[in-house]
Amino acid sequence: MFTQRRQKNYHSGGEEINKKLEAITQKFADDLRKDIKEIKFPTMFSKEWVLLCDKLEKISEIVRMEREDMNFDSITAHFNKEECKKIEESASEKDDTSSVAVNDELGNHSIPSLQSHEEPTHDLVKSEKSATEDLSSVMNKSSGISRPSTASSLSNNPRKKKSNIQFGSTDLFGGSSFGPKKPSTTASTTRPSTASSLISTSSYTSSSSHSSVNHKQQAISTSFNSENTLWDRDEYCIRFLIEEGKINLLLRLLDEFKDEELKIRLGVKSLSTDILPNTGLASESELQEKMKHFEQSLCLMLKYCFHSVEALQTIDVYQYLDFINKNLREDLFLDSKQKLNGEEVYRTAEFTIFDFLRALFVHIDRLDDTKICTLSIDRQILPKAIRFLYKTCAQIGDNERVLCFEALSAMMNAETFQTSRGKFFGDDIEAKKMLVQLFEKYIKQLLTSYERKKSLRSLVDQVNRFKIEFVM
Repeated sequence: MFTQRRQKNYHSGGEEINKKLEAITQKFADDLRKDIKEIKFPTMFSKEWVLLCDKLEKISEIVRMEREDMNFDSITAHFNKEECKKIEESASEKDDTSSVAVNDELGNHSIPSLQSHEEPTHDLVKSEKSATEDLSSVMNKSSGISRPSTASSLSNNPRKKKSNIQFGSTDLFGGSSFGPKKPSTTASTTRPSTASSLISTSSYTSSSSHSSVNHKQQAISTSFNSENTLWDRDEYCIRFLIEEGKINLLLRLLDEFKDEELKIRLGVKSLSTDILPNTGLASESELQEKMKHFEQSLCLMLKYCFHSVEALQTIDVYQYLDFINKNLREDLFLDSKQKLNGEEVYRTAEFTIFDFLRALFVHIDRLDDTKICTLSIDRQILPKAIRFLYKTCAQIGDNERVLCFEALSAMMNAETFQTSRGKFFGDDIEAKKMLVQLFEKYIKQLLTSYERKKSLRSLVDQVNRFKIEFVM
């Protein structure tokens, strides 16, 4: 973690190393874009599907790292440790007097600075002085190395951050000082430095073990902020996915996968006889593992893509809401919860649809409000979502409940809902009563802060309306 990170120094030969490392970063970005561009729609559970599983798992890992505020150079280092180490060792052989940086046991690359000759000093004082000088060097040093390109060249986008390839600015194994990415309040043409993350002494547990919404909730104030576009954030992988037009393809892939998975659950198809022989995999357990990672990779990529309004502006709204409608099934969610370990159930489609729903209605003022609300009314999504939560809320953690109730609140905050409340519920008195009961049992306990009350305000207002209606 940050407190364990070691900073090492090397001489001016670091400029040559930086050029080589920059080339690795650029090649990694180009290969990533190529991988995304080559994503096709394979026959489900074929050998091509197996290859796609591996590719999507890698891409989703990059998306996760970007969302944990890792800069692209650190992500490159994570996937190219051996190559980076060879470059450093080669430079070390050319100049035996240089103290060339190497990756430490956490995979963190050190930052160049000039070696100084010091007078003998007490060890503790020297250590503190060295740490201060190293940090100052990181914060003040800059070069002309540009960020990986998207549609244009590296140097043409003034928003791209100019920085050294600082492999040590984040824990390469998933740790990060996970602070919200605040939108810029100035008209600066350069990206904010990620070196400031070196100051942090806090630790962050991996997203695979982190209970959702500390990290999901920040989306409402950051990536859900109307002034903070995708191109204002260092999320190159998501940009590539949008620019290459893959969002609807990924959603279709997930939709068809869930249809096929349902056939397996219902016994219409057999894993061992109908599916396994077509995949080329050795065992049924290996196939099940592939299926699990395939779903979770797609859910993670789409979830974070939909936090950006630019992605939502490209989607097929009919398919999007049909997918949500088909997967609002509490029986499938509870079945998955029994089969999966820990919080893996929150990375399934049955739960991720609440993140999809929340993203759609948080951004609805920049989308087609009337069309989205009309389709939601036709599919009775709001009453179905309430029923889902009524039957599953006891099985969901507090942070996950916040996300789900924020989705409902975002729906109720839509302009069309404000003027057509009755249409969303129709004659479904039972769903209204379920919502009141959910408030008394769960929602009321979540209103512990101003920000929480603000994000759930529309939901609370609607519950109060129902209470008055039932009394009268």
